[in-house]
Amino acid sequence: MTEKEKMLAGEIYSAVDPQLIEELTEVKKIIHDYNLLRPSEKLKAREILKGLLGHIADDEILIIQPFYCDYEVHYYSPPQFTGVWEGPNGDEPFYFWGAANHVPSGTYKKYNCTWGEEAYVREQMQMMKEAFVDKGYPVILGEYGANWREFSNSSIQKKHDASIRLFHKTINEEAVKRGIIPYVWDINNPNRYGTGGIMCIIDRSKPAVFDQNSLDGIMEGAAAATWGGPTASIRHTVSTTSQSAGQYYTLTGLRVAADTKGLLITGGKKIIIK
Repeated sequence: MTEKEKMLAGEIYSAVDPQLIEELTEVKKIIHDYNLLRPSEKLKAREILKGLLGHIADDEILIIQPFYCDYEVHYYSPPQFTGVWEGPNGDEPFYFWGAANHVPSGTYKKYNCTWGEEAYVREQMQMMKEAFVDKGYPVILGEYGANWREFSNSSIQKKHDASIRLFHKTINEEAVKRGIIPYVWDINNPNRYGTGGIMCIIDRSKPAVFDQNSLDGIMEGAAAATWGGPTASIRHTVSTTSQSAGQYYTLTGLRVAADTKGLLITGGKKIIIK
């Protein structure tokens, strides 16, 4: 089975597979041509959109240029820990993530992660950075998460809680460092179902924090990381009422006239022109 076939089947696949990267590159070429169309070329615009999207329910629908397609990925590795899959043959789940949180001996030792921990996260995020971010493709980590589980043994619960916290911290820190925007999967179902677990951080019925471990990890990861995307060198925002000579761009990289108002980029700085 190819990586594309795995993707279409909803299975775990490699997002940096050469075939998928080639197809994404072709789509980028089509989008580039679409963005260069004149406003009067509506028929041609619809033809491009139909070829790109496969079907448009209403022939009068158009997407206003500039149109950008981001590359979105999901991250649930290792699935035995995150809870999305624990094996069709009765494979044991993982309850403890990160070497510091492993149980050294006893009944629960078999529930330590045997793969997919900190070094693996860094490796996967780096592959996404080199394959897409470094080439100018925005990357969104559209889903990630791990089931927070419940144990009667307090020491085991403490180890698992620390694992959940470290997992969320690591994903956020390593993604942001490489210019990848992470979105956690959070459902409004505050019930851990014992060792089955649940990906619920906020109980919206109250509202209140349900899983403090995941939230703390997210906050720690965001605080520890420095944005590593293509705009990483842009640090300052200056408010001004006039513009000096130079080239000015919108946040999407489009060059604009010197008298344009709004939030612009020039000389490596963000400037608000009033």
